[in-house]
Amino acid sequence: MDCKVSVVIPFYNGIEYLEDCVRSVQAQTLWEIEILLVDDGSADGSGEAADRLAREDARIRVIHQENQGLSGARNSGIDASRGDYIGFVDADDLVDPQMYEKLYDAARSLSCEVVTCTYNSFRETGLIAVTKPNFPMRTRLSPQDVRQQMPHLVCDGSLMFVWRRLYAASLLRGQNIRFDRALRICEDATFVMECLLRADGVGAIEDCLYHYRYVPTSLIRSKKYTPHMTPSMLLQYEIKKRLTEACLADERPQIMAALADYTYRHISRLVFTNLFRKPDKRYREFRAAVRAPLFRDLPRWFDLNAHRSKSLDWVLFKCLQMHLIFPAYCIAGRIFGKDN
Repeated sequence: MDCKVSVVIPFYNGIEYLEDCVRSVQAQTLWEIEILLVDDGSADGSGEAADRLAREDARIRVIHQENQGLSGARNSGIDASRGDYIGFVDADDLVDPQMYEKLYDAARSLSCEVVTCTYNSFRETGLIAVTKPNFPMRTRLSPQDVRQQMPHLVCDGSLMFVWRRLYAASLLRGQNIRFDRALRICEDATFVMECLLRADGVGAIEDCLYHYRYVPTSLIRSKKYTPHMTPSMLLQYEIKKRLTEACLADERPQIMAALADYTYRHISRLVFTNLFRKPDKRYREFRAAVRAPLFRDLPRWFDLNAHRSKSLDWVLFKCLQMHLIFPAYCIAGRIFGKDN
């Protein structure tokens, strides 16, 4: 059987939702798919559950490996894939029965190497939100079109979530695009950015096909200190900066300004909130973080004076701009330590 789409589902101790997730992929109207279940060192019985599912459906293959993190698990799926296109599903989410048929047909009809769809977020009590792609619908965007769109995609968070898209296998293999294993959190943003920048054609469809389950205990929402958070956020910025320099020379000022704006509004809050959940040695990590390129570049590309206010957030960044690190640390503690 020719394989049109490889669906990669990495999991680590995913016994609670794994079977429901896999069943939603098995129900695809596009029959010519393979389902790659990547067991990233699970110890809760989910690896055995995956083997049982594989015995029931010849389209399912299971890869068991020692724990490598989500990036390493997804890379294993890419390397083992046989399909013309590759999609990703998180093991606690669900997909619409027509997801891969519609994305595959759109990729072929629009001659695109990357196609994205609308998704919704839900929790057990019901729907939270519906998020549409920030692209013209049913239109092929050329590489030049994508470069012009990139500042908006960086600034509004559209690079997040690898699972709402389908990727040509030839693109990932030909350009050697993989997930960076050093990124343990928000690893998909740099992968998506590189795919969009190197694709010969990008498209979007309005159909809501992916169902993202809101899990309050996920790493990004954890109420506990997450040691991988700060290094991942700092490295993510450096990778985006390298991609900008390699692929976006003409748009560099706009991209860097968008990265700075996104840092000011979102990334800094994640980093500082996580930091002040740390039980000790906070100042050392704070000082190292704000001296890294992520924060060091911010005053150059983000006009703090244009956002002048009496808020502590603004005073914090003004102190960082003036290299007043200890006062900035004390203010950050007031803002981000109050709920910890």
